[in-house]
Parts: sequence; C-alpha cells; structure tokens
Amino acid sequence: MDRNKINDALYNLYNTEPVRAFRKDLDRYNQALSGERIVFSGIYGKFESSHIDGLELTNMYLLSASDAYMNSPFKIMVVGRETLGWGDESNGYKDGAYSSENSIMSLMDLYFEHTFVNKGSNSTFHKFVEELSFIIDSKLGIKHQFIFNNIAKIAYVYYNIGFDPNINNSEIVKELFQKELEILKPDMLLFMTGIGKNNLDSYIQDRLCVDFEDVLQLDNNLLISELKSKDKSNPLAFRAFRLNHPTAISFKGNYIKSQIFDKLLSIVGEMKKV
Repeated sequence: MDRNKINDALYNLYNTEPVRAFRKDLDRYNQALSGERIVFSGIYGKFESSHIDGLELTNMYLLSASDAYMNSPFKIMVVGRETLGWGDESNGYKDGAYSSENSIMSLMDLYFEHTFVNKGSNSTFHKFVEELSFIIDSKLGIKHQFIFNNIAKIAYVYYNIGFDPNINNSEIVKELFQKELEILKPDMLLFMTGIGKNNLDSYIQDRLCVDFEDVLQLDNNLLISELKSKDKSNPLAFRAFRLNHPTAISFKGNYIKSQIFDKLLSIVGEMKKV
C-alpha cells in the first residue's frame, strides 16, 4: 500500500475547513488560558476555554504513516490518553508547543520523526509497547507494525497536567479520530487508557459507540476488556481492547504484566488464524 497516498488522505483530512477553523480558534484559546473564559462555537462544535495560569497548549497530534506500517500484514494502533510533555523541549519534544505558524505538514513530520525515527520516548508506555512487539515477533513469528494515537488531540505542554476535556470532547476531535481509523485501517486497537478510577471510557464510547466485555480478570482486578459495537448489525471493522495504562500495570508487578501479555498473544494468534 502506498504510504504517500495514505498520508495525502490524512493531510486532506486535517486540511478541511472545519479543522482549519478549529485551529484558528486554538490561537484564541491558547491566549485565553491566562485570561477570561471564552466560549467557542461553530460548525465543529462548542467548547469553553479553561483558565489555568502559566499553561500553554500543545500542537495538534496529527498522524503520519510509515511504509513499514502500511505494508505490514498486521497493523496495531495503540491509543494513549494524551500527549503529556508534547512540546516540552526539556523532555525531548522539540517544537511540540502550540504555534499557529506550524503547518499541517510540519506537524505530521513531527509525529513521524518522533514515532518512527526516534521510536517514541523512553517512557514506561513506549517500553511496554516495545516489549509486547518483541514477544509477538519472538513467540508468534507474526510480522506486525504499531502506530500511535491519543484520545486527546491537544493537551498541555507540561507533564502531569492532562488535557482539557472541553477541547477534546468537541465534535471535530471525535470525527478526526473516526476518520483516522478509516484511513489507516488497523487490524487491532489497544486502548491503554485505564480501567477504573480516572478511566477514559466515556471518550472511547463517544468515538466508537461501544460496550465493554470483560476478557481477563484476576483476583477481582479487571485487566483487559474487549470493545463491542452497540449496533450488533454493524460490528467494528477491527478488534479493539482496553487495558490499564502501562504505568499502572507496572505497579501491579511482573506476574500481572505477564498475564496481560499472554492474553494479548493468544488474541493476536487467534486473529491471524482467521
């Protein structure tokens, strides 16, 4: 599959009039972080600015595909919560801080460099994915490629702040996520967005209209759930699962992590047999 055609499709998605209008409003939104609240309303939805002194937004998280991903026989999209630190140069996220001067192509190139050239960050999140990838390759011999996405398209530059739900609940952000799936066509989605307190289930359900079915539970700890379409006549075009964020998994110990890996390996193996 031609990577250039796919990235052209992503570019055209990000260059639609609603997205351009949304990005213009982000200029005002960024300025309003330390000023009075502003309500934004347009064809892309309605949301209200926050008031948090000293913060600034990140650039939009615009995806770009690699040749390896597009030509892979098994594609996995990993979905995180938000781009914590995206834009904080002290943490290696150069040029991630919001600027209206950044073009769509420059933001797609930023994503590509971070994801496929630098192989992400040295975080628990990316280490978890690297370990899972190694196990899929070594134990199953299945050629595969990962691509990354986030529930939040725009976060804050600084760590441990999270993201503004007013922006990321807007219709344009939901629609972008849905269209990205249509373009990139993953075989499997892994939502590493949390289970229990502070989970992002409502965001997932808004984007995909799904219910959750328990897949793996140990000692009253729910570890993996599968996402099932609420419309039984219109199933998802991929299989999708939700699990805890890798940082939370690391706190549970190596045994729990090994059980999660074993179950995911079993699922991947079953999918490739079909």
